[in-house]
Amino acid sequence: MKAPTAAVKKDGARVQFKTAEEISQWLITEKLISTVPWDDAGAYLRFSVTFVAKDQSDEKRVLAEVGRRLGDVRFEF
Repeated sequence: MKAPTAAVKKDGARVQFKTAEEISQWLITEKLISTVPWDDAGAYLRFSVTFVAKDQSDEKRVLAEVGRRLGDVRFEF
């Protein structure tokens, strides 16, 4: 996906990103979400979710956690 150029937190604090590498580092340190940055052809991020779930409710729990981690920020593109 196209990498965001900024993240705006609920408190209004804005973090600007010049490269996919910058947003990728921010996501891992601030949200514990790992992505693969790609700046060779523009700023892009690759997301991949890999986990072992016991059942469908466990899958929903994991995906809800990802949503919770990203839910307090608005991304600008």
